[in-house]
Amino acid sequence: HASTTNGFLLADDMGLGKTIQILTFLAWLKERGGLSPSLIVAPSILINTWDNDEPSQAGEIQKFFQPGTFKTYKIQGFSKDYQRDFRLIAESDLVFTTYESLRLNNIWLGRVHWKCIVCDEIQAVKNPKTLVSVALKAQNGDFKIACSATPIENTTEDLWNIMDFAVPGVLGSLSGFKGQFVKPLDKLTSEQNDERKILNDNLIEVIGDKFLRRSKEDKLKDLPNKKVVVHLIEASAEEKKRISEINRLRQQGEPSLPLIQKLVACCSHLRLESNFDPYKVPPRNLIDESSKLGYLKMILDHIQAKGEKAIIFTPFRQMQIVLFQVIKLWYGIQPFILNGSLSTDKRSQILNSFRKNKGFDVIILSPLAAGVGITLTEANHVIHYTRLWNPAKEAQATDRVYRIGQINEVYVYYLILSFENSGSLQFDSEKKYVDYFLKEKTIGKTPEEKMNRLLVKKKNMLNSFFLVAGNQAADVVGEWDEEDEVPEQLTLQNVEQLLKPSEFKALCGVLYKKLGYNVFLTVTSGDPGVDKVIEKGGKYGLIQARILNDDLPDSALDEIYGAKTIYGGQLGISIDELIVISTAESVREALKRTAGTYKVKIILRNELETLLKENAVYYSEIENLAKDRYSLEQLKKVL
Repeated sequence: HASTTNGFLLADDMGLGKTIQILTFLAWLKERGGLSPSLIVAPSILINTWDNDEPSQAGEIQKFFQPGTFKTYKIQGFSKDYQRDFRLIAESDLVFTTYESLRLNNIWLGRVHWKCIVCDEIQAVKNPKTLVSVALKAQNGDFKIACSATPIENTTEDLWNIMDFAVPGVLGSLSGFKGQFVKPLDKLTSEQNDERKILNDNLIEVIGDKFLRRSKEDKLKDLPNKKVVVHLIEASAEEKKRISEINRLRQQGEPSLPLIQKLVACCSHLRLESNFDPYKVPPRNLIDESSKLGYLKMILDHIQAKGEKAIIFTPFRQMQIVLFQVIKLWYGIQPFILNGSLSTDKRSQILNSFRKNKGFDVIILSPLAAGVGITLTEANHVIHYTRLWNPAKEAQATDRVYRIGQINEVYVYYLILSFENSGSLQFDSEKKYVDYFLKEKTIGKTPEEKMNRLLVKKKNMLNSFFLVAGNQAADVVGEWDEEDEVPEQLTLQNVEQLLKPSEFKALCGVLYKKLGYNVFLTVTSGDPGVDKVIEKGGKYGLIQARILNDDLPDSALDEIYGAKTIYGGQLGISIDELIVISTAESVREALKRTAGTYKVKIILRNELETLLKENAVYYSEIENLAKDRYSLEQLKKVL
């Protein structure tokens, strides 16, 4: 379609050889004198995948084409001599650069007349407002290829920006596209498939032959089987207790994403809630504290007995180190950890070492760092120890292994903490796994069972409606509690058992907001004895809040009275109210007299309980208020 098409999106499934397809097309262009110069833009880790002369890490050009087929040149970082670069570009067939280098050099690169521009893993520039996106669209190219197996990582809006590069105008204006597709999709539930199909068909018709997508299942009939194994692992008494505690907090109002994330972290390991150093905890203790870790050994033992290799995915840095520690204890090996903190060269060294090692081995990866540029067909076991909300990124992680070059049967394991007995389910395909769990109800189930259900619903939409699957990072907050009970307001018992001291301070702020005050939480450290500044009718006050089992100490009054001078002087205001709120049941007579002298109002347990009964407070309100905290300098500006 060269006469009618000047660009397209190649969105073939991962592992189908998009790079070799594009290089074959570029070789075809060269035979006809229509290649030089052409530009290939890719994430830094992928440049060597395209073009690398080192025999041990040969690029696709070196693997599949005769020497001399392409004369290549690379521009990395900011060019200090672009006149020299101009000359070398003119002598080259293919010029490679990274997205970041394109941003740095976009003005002079925009003066080059490129015959073809290829953007690999173009989902890296899905946001139209970024400088990289602007730089890319400013390039002068006759023909453009956008390449990505997951062009829609977040919302269908991503697709507009990618197509605006490849075939400008094909999807109209961004505002028009939002009105026609994005906004209607955002209103659909996961069950409204008839409406979704209409939008999907309309979008496919608009894009037409500017979009190419093939799946492995359709095209690679000789690819080994991929089996999905779901392990339901019974939680320990301690894990059940902690999940229940956090759930009780979460049910105090609207669903809360930070608390849901905390629940998921607890399922991986209870210690992930705290800022602990995994290197300083004995590995046997780490194992004893996690039901999942004990179960993981059973899986790894089976893989070791077969002499095969495994990849374990978890996004939590601390969990990656925990896994390193326990695998070292169990098998006497030191598994590599690969996450976003490593340089490109270090990543390459790690991956090559893993590939070359014979027999059983394990590598621990962040699914966020494994999205592009990694092929590990030497492994055939993929263990999702902690899952991501985004099914497209989870698929990217799995397809590091399940792609062209894989010769062994692939096993994908989902480890899911359960309140019931342990057991496993094996499925001969991803579709059978999805179909099975679509029917599952999640009332009273664990956080990971709820998460699995949400992911399955998203996977089902991706399979059926690739272009309009909606928000890929599942609408967690909106759907998490769809089958749960109506939230209840916080009680004093909830407060004492479940709230951290910082959360208690925010709770007292919420109460005063309900009493008609403007409330400003102070910073968590460095505040001189004050947790909140309040204002009502032009009059100001200070509040200190403490969770206590014993009597209120003298220091509480001393601190807030001393702070009156500091805050009044610094902020240039008159402080009319001093308030101390506490869960203590009583206060000594001497302290009562001091409070009278200082003019401090003391609110104790009984009065606090009455305030909570009269003014319904939900945990989500505490979270919302706690998002903004003010130093003295910030308060000066606000007040």
